Amino acid sequence: MKIRPRPQPQSKAQLYDGPYYICKDLMAGQDCTYPAVCTFAYNQEEIDVWTVEKKGMLDRCVSVLISQAHRASTASDCKRLAIDWCCVKVRRNAAVVE
Repeated sequence: MKIRPRPQPQSKAQLYDGPYYICKDLMAGQDCTYPAVCTFAYNQEEIDVWTVEKKGMLDRCVSVLISQAHRASTASDCKRLAIDWCCVKVRRNAAVVE
């Protein structure tokens, strides 16, 4: 099962701090009307993961990088992962400043 990225607000005015809900279209047994931009969860697992991410207790980017680091077999692989890690930190810091 694929867990989609948590919806991100485009501005501080769009910041939503409430609980996540399952898409009403999917609840009705239909396809989602807004699949590319739907801000509602598609299943309970998405709600659970998004909630933990929102609380700051899970960072999927970092989890992926750690998993890749365990599989890195060469110095160049490690260097690439270090660069990826720095890019993630820069993007996160830039998002906080905006």
